Amino acid sequence: MNCEARQLIPLTGFVSKTGNMRNVNYENPRHLIFFCIWHNKIKMNKNFTWPNLLSLLRLMMIPLILHLILNINDRNYFLLIAFYLLTIMLDFFDGFLARKLGQESELGKILDPLADKLLMIAILFCLILRSDFPIWLALLVITRDLMILLASLFLFRGKGMIKPSILIGKVTFALLSLLIFFTLSIYTVPWTCF
Repeated sequence: MNCEARQLIPLTGFVSKTGNMRNVNYENPRHLIFFCIWHNKIKMNKNFTWPNLLSLLRLMMIPLILHLILNINDRNYFLLIAFYLLTIMLDFFDGFLARKLGQESELGKILDPLADKLLMIAILFCLILRSDFPIWLALLVITRDLMILLASLFLFRGKGMIKPSILIGKVTFALLSLLIFFTLSIYTVPWTCF
């Protein structure tokens, strides 16, 4: 029954409304397990939050979406559309959760825009390869996103600041997401993939 939290907060137990623990019996394994989980939640809650996990999930879904675009056929067309829409919905949902649960974090300020930009850049490259998507438009969007990523990196390295997304960036991402959705719907329809 050894937990590092035991030394940090003596004889506290179940979580009260104020977030404090009280009435713990360290000899009861259920109390001790609950206490260790609660303490680790307190220690890790800055980075391992639901919004950050959703952003990581979006990052992990990018290779799957790219694979589906590059290997489009009538069997995986609807899967591609479903995964793309899920990724976009997760983007809006993780921001909502972060604000609603008060779980906005520095890591989230990095992961969320990074997932957005990597998704857009990767899909645009695939659409150039797979369809007759306008190269000039793709280059414009890719250049803009790369410039924003580089500016964010220089700002972080120079001043240690992480700027959150602003409203115009969110609106731009929503419009680009809509454009890509229509492009995926038109250029990758199953009957034109053969």
